[in-house]
Amino acid sequence: PGVVRCPHGYRLPGDVTVSSLLSVKENVFCVFYGYVPMLVIAVAVVEFLYVRGTRELFFVLYVAGTTALNELLLKGIVQQPRPGVSCAVTCGVPSSHATFAM
Repeated sequence: PGVVRCPHGYRLPGDVTVSSLLSVKENVFCVFYGYVPMLVIAVAVVEFLYVRGTRELFFVLYVAGTTALNELLLKGIVQQPRPGVSCAVTCGVPSSHATFAM
């Protein structure tokens, strides 16, 4: 919970790392990209609450189902650790970014 210091930088909520090895510009890009899946979920939920259509509902259910499947099942099966310079402690493969791309 919150920001946690590690030997390689800082771990932010959502298992996103701010690296001490990158420039500020690179960190801004990487942190933004790390939060893209959460941003997609938030936008989908807001759009559903605003429009209340079946297309929006099914997209929210797809995103929720895909995220749950990835985080609760697939990462437990694959159990591939993140790169050594990551501050996150959970398994990283398959990533949420790759899962959303399917």
